[in-house]
Amino acid sequence: MSLRVGIYAPLNSIAITSGLGQYVTRLTGALARLDGGDGSLPPVEYVVLTDDEHTDWVEPAARERMQVATFDRTRVHREAPVLFEELQVDVAHVTLPVHIAANCPTVFNPHDLRHVRYPEYYERQALQRRRQVYPAACRDATLVDTFSQATKDNVVETYDVDAGSVYPMPLGPAHTGSGTVGDALAAEVRSAYDLPESFLLYPANTWPHKNHRLLVDALEHIEETHGERITLVCTGGRDDRGVSSEHRIADLEALDPAGRVQDLGFVDSSHLRALYRECRLLVYPSEFEGGGLPVIEGWQFDTPVVCSDIPPLREKGGDAAAYFDPSSASDIGETVYEAWTDPTLRAKLVERGRKRRDLFTWERTARAYHALYRKAAGRELSDGDEAALAYPPG
Repeated sequence: MSLRVGIYAPLNSIAITSGLGQYVTRLTGALARLDGGDGSLPPVEYVVLTDDEHTDWVEPAARERMQVATFDRTRVHREAPVLFEELQVDVAHVTLPVHIAANCPTVFNPHDLRHVRYPEYYERQALQRRRQVYPAACRDATLVDTFSQATKDNVVETYDVDAGSVYPMPLGPAHTGSGTVGDALAAEVRSAYDLPESFLLYPANTWPHKNHRLLVDALEHIEETHGERITLVCTGGRDDRGVSSEHRIADLEALDPAGRVQDLGFVDSSHLRALYRECRLLVYPSEFEGGGLPVIEGWQFDTPVVCSDIPPLREKGGDAAAYFDPSSASDIGETVYEAWTDPTLRAKLVERGRKRRDLFTWERTARAYHALYRKAAGRELSDGDEAALAYPPG
């Protein structure tokens, strides 16, 4: 008997360019390609529920094998339970942080609980909304999916949710390097952005927990302590809705009057892949993460990775990253400087990344979600389903 799953993802133009948008796009595409219809897995039908003004994000593979249902965004959250019933879905996967009281089993993804750890980063209304939505959505969901074991632990501890109903899921990279970046594209990108020969790359939104300010302090520490001037190239969306005024960053380059920061803003996927390939080092100094996709993306391009020593990134990075204390500019600086100036260390990180990157693929992710949806619907799981849900991947 086929299972019908509704993937609730009414993404707006800002969300499409965020980590959330990348996650939903890659997940739906991978689910559409899973199994290829050869009958080796129990059949699952999918319906993608999205904003009627923003449908371009749905990949061709998903359009070909899934129903795409569009609705007026101004009504979709309120009327979602009715939509699920009209579309006759057996399970609803709510990929946005909204609370929906559906009449069918639901899977809810809280992304992360950074508002619990850093409430000062939020405007009052945004903080109140999170404090209302997250506990209710986590407790009412049939199952909760998270991007890491660390987020699962946060959900269980903070909201007193049964640990057996929360499943950390392995993710794949939003950007891959296989055959996608040639010398011509790399040269085009270098010229378009007037990039220096060697640069440090940080792809992230300017949300306060992404820690751009302390990273700039770390660059200053490196130059003052070691006499090494490093250019930091930043990319990512610039969405500060809901961020408290004192923690907003209006201008990244203005953080560093010395001119070590080059802010490219949002760049398209092909240019970002070229930047991954061309940078000497990827840095990820985030204070708090649900998953941390750039860490595993760096490995796709044989880019050495240095990042924060926090649980979600340790889960992903294993021994294939160099770690620092994200609360210390000097520790960030010393770790970056060591990797920047030591080609042997960079080669070791690249080699370890090549071995580790096969653990994080969207095919693996899709297989895990296929099993999770069956679990939410109360279907009997096979040994393969149980293995797919095992975490960490390996």
